[in-house]
Order: sequence, then C-alpha cells, then structure tokens
Amino acid sequence: MVAKKLIAFVAFVMLITLLEQIKSGVHAGRMTKPKKAGRVKVIHTGPRVRKLKKKVEELEKQLASMEPCEPCESAKTEGFLFDSNATTDYLKVEVEGLNKPLVVLTSCTWVKFKDSSPRWEFFWCTLGQHLCLGRASDNLLVRRRGVGFRELNIVIRFNEWSNYCVTTGLDRWKVYVDGTLRESLPAAGIVLKEGNEGKMVYGQFYKDSYYSSENTFNPESCFVGEMAGINVWDRVLSEAEISEMSKSCTSGKGNIVSMADLKVIGGVKKIPASC
Repeated sequence: MVAKKLIAFVAFVMLITLLEQIKSGVHAGRMTKPKKAGRVKVIHTGPRVRKLKKKVEELEKQLASMEPCEPCESAKTEGFLFDSNATTDYLKVEVEGLNKPLVVLTSCTWVKFKDSSPRWEFFWCTLGQHLCLGRASDNLLVRRRGVGFRELNIVIRFNEWSNYCVTTGLDRWKVYVDGTLRESLPAAGIVLKEGNEGKMVYGQFYKDSYYSSENTFNPESCFVGEMAGINVWDRVLSEAEISEMSKSCTSGKGNIVSMADLKVIGGVKKIPASC
C-alpha cells in the first residue's frame, strides 16, 4: 500500500511537470511574433511536444488504473482497548446481505486477556448465543446454542497476544490457538441466522438465551484487554490458511466481517495493534 501511494505521488508530480512544460512553451517547436508588440504566439508543434503529450496520456492512464486505498488497509494496523469493564463498551457488526442461515463459518480474533482474576469474560458472541468464545478463569470457554457452556482444556495466556480461530462445518467445529488445532467437537448447528440475528458483538455476553438485545449484557462477563485482527468468513478455512494468518494480526481479511466493518460503542479505544 505504501509503494502504491509512492508511485501515485511520483506519477502525479511528473504529470504536473509535463503539463507546465507544455504550457510554458519552453520546448515548443517554434515561436512567432505577430505585428502587435508585447504578444507572443506559441505554436506547439514538433516531435518534442508530441512526445510530451504522449507521456501525459500514458501517466493519466496509469493513474486511472490504480486501485483506491481501501479503509481496511489502515484498519488492519489498528487494535481495540477494553479497559473499563463496563457493559457500555463493545464492538458490534451487522453482517450485510445475510439472507440465509450460516452453518459454515470461520471466525478469527487476536486477543490479549489482561484480567487474570477468577471470572468469566467473553470476547466474541453472535446474537442469540449460537456461538460465543471467552474464558472461565484460566481456560478457554465456549458456549454453543442448544449445547450450553463447555470449558476447554486450553489454558489462557494473560498479558500476551494469542490468535483464536473457530471453524464450524456441517459435521464438526474446531478451535485453533496460534495456528494449531486444539479442539474438535460435533457441529453446533446454525451459527448466524438471517434478519436480526445476523449480528455479532465483541467484548460482551448476553444475559438471556434467545431474544437478546444490546441492553441485556451481563456485567459480570465484560471483556478486559485488547483485540485486533478480527475477521469472519462464510467458509471453513484450511489449517494451512489459519496457520499462516496466526503469524501476524494484520494478515487476512474476512469476506463477511473485517476490521473496517467494526463499529465502536462506548469507551472502547482504538490503538495501534501491538501484536
């Protein structure tokens, strides 16, 4: 992205320079003086001018073909700080264009847990609690609709970044930590429904089980820490893809949710991603 911006800047400078040369008539083919003194008529002819005009046309085509800078490119370098332990602070996203239930899905998030006290806290949850990820004291906690809570044999690392990915397929759902498969269990069923349930929140967990709203967050399970590299796909990513993305929190871009889609609510702070 930096290289593209530099190329665009150089091309723009060259374009301006060439235009000024043509306007000034410095390299014009010939100049003639009419009878009235004080006026100079410039006739732009000759191979030099034609060559300059051709270069201008080529530069204009190059500039027109360059892709615009995408907001998600700058968003990739951002992280989010949750430091107030309040139900008013969270991230939310509504999956646009969701017109059918999603059973197949991959969700990846870089997380740094800061509060190591014995408690529950959740960093990702779909509306309706079809699938939620968090922690119970020192272990990773998963909540699936129709199955309930399950404390996994995955120890949380506090004050350190970890990459958590969950994939849901037709027969199995899997949990990856830092690019390594750590758990595989029977499928959880529908993860996202169309309409009002095509939403996700980061940093909060709902009190009730189904007809939830953003006003029913549980104050005892608010996330405290940092997040980055939040992406969701409507397919099951391969182990190779997940392993590669676990090397950097700025890699990867979800096709239904990416960092640029997240809306900050309350006192969540945008900070440079430190992972």
